[in-house]
Amino acid sequence: MVFSSLTFLFFFFPLVFIVYFLVKPWYANLWLFLASIYFYYAGAGAYVWLIICVITVAYFSGLFIHMSQRRIVKQLVLFTALVIMLGLLIYYKYWDFIIGNINKLGTWNFAVKDLVLPVGLSFFTFQAISYIVDIFRGEKPLKNPIDMGLYISFFPQLIAGPIVRYQDIRAYMKKACRKVDLGNLAEGAWRFGKGLSKKVLLANNLGGLADIVFGVRDISRFSVLYTWLGAVAYTLQIYYDFSGYSDMAIGLGRMFGFRFLENFDHPYTARSIREFWRRWHISLYRFFRDYVYIPLGGSRCAKGRWIFNTLLVWFLTGLWHGASWKYVFWGLSYGVILLAERHFAQGGGRFPAAQYPGPYIYDDDSHTAVGGVQGCEPAAGICLY
Repeated sequence: MVFSSLTFLFFFFPLVFIVYFLVKPWYANLWLFLASIYFYYAGAGAYVWLIICVITVAYFSGLFIHMSQRRIVKQLVLFTALVIMLGLLIYYKYWDFIIGNINKLGTWNFAVKDLVLPVGLSFFTFQAISYIVDIFRGEKPLKNPIDMGLYISFFPQLIAGPIVRYQDIRAYMKKACRKVDLGNLAEGAWRFGKGLSKKVLLANNLGGLADIVFGVRDISRFSVLYTWLGAVAYTLQIYYDFSGYSDMAIGLGRMFGFRFLENFDHPYTARSIREFWRRWHISLYRFFRDYVYIPLGGSRCAKGRWIFNTLLVWFLTGLWHGASWKYVFWGLSYGVILLAERHFAQGGGRFPAAQYPGPYIYDDDSHTAVGGVQGCEPAAGICLY
């Protein structure tokens, strides 16, 4: 079930929305959780057990980490949970890719299972990982399993993001903390409509043109101008498709009282490759920055280690987009470009954070936030527990 389908627009969402405002506050999260599980079941079928497994592991891991007094126990629980989460992701997304490459290296002939990638697996596993790591770093866990299930499975951001981190949404996990009025409803509906228009009116039609150009074997049948037209159409298609989905997710969340952070900030207006990636798929950028790049030392280390950190992050970014060497090459290419861009930048290669007016400004060198999220209420002090 996708947001642009008639089933979602005229049956699923109206029913969920109406019942949400009719049930008592204590049942609100339960209703959203059950609706979200059904939403995932409608798209993934029997693979719904995967998201139940991820929710269960994240819930109990968070409680054990929070209750334990010994750091070694916290680390052991964290490690075990990460192995389970990443194990599921590696098995379903990368197992055939790994086996295929092993078979090419020698005389082995291991069977390829032709596994089907469960929809949304990359997103909700990353979201669960961010929750467990945030608890390990000192955040308070969710004690109600229904709240935990809702955080992981909330249908607006379940299938294609944005990756909603626990520390950004913890304040809104209680219905009493979520402000729903005509202003939020109107803003959410407008944002959803904007995203739906991007997807249906722009992305789908641009995609048709791009498919015509890139779908032929002999591209020489087209003129150079027509080929460039296809390339531009594809460039705009992927932006309007992905940013449109993010707009719809943000709008739906706003109508239920949740405030998700922006995921795109006019990336094609960026003045550098580095600025582009701060504006494109911001939630993924923040995840790799905060949970991989900075823990490895970021840029506050020896030059060789900084280069390794950058290339590793972009290697993982490429793999995250797909289990193929072309995605690995794509990711490492951007890593090399960013290293070169920073090396030749003025002032020793450091970009001042102030020249990036995006929704979330972060200084990679000092590892501290130097700007806030525009239009989003801070989590601190908003009706916690």
